[in-house]
Amino acid sequence: MSSPLVDYESSLGVVGGSCVRFVRCRSVAPRVNTEDLITASDVAEMLGLAHHNTVSTYLRRYKDFPRPVVDRSGGRVRLWLRQDIEAWQRSR
Repeated sequence: MSSPLVDYESSLGVVGGSCVRFVRCRSVAPRVNTEDLITASDVAEMLGLAHHNTVSTYLRRYKDFPRPVVDRSGGRVRLWLRQDIEAWQRSR
């Protein structure tokens, strides 16, 4: 069974003399079109960088540089949303 998209907690309370259930979301798993995911090599190409390792330098150097939406294996597997990189590039 897959994990739920929404993790929530609920509690009962009284509003205007009526018993109501309050629901508060703790987290929501993002939905992403996999075709919008790009690698460090793709990011480097979009930004005109000579090598994909330079993307890691950008992550450290520029506080506003988009963070990867997938970051696994100690940074060896990183994926960004194409739209995030395009928006960052336009803002420069």
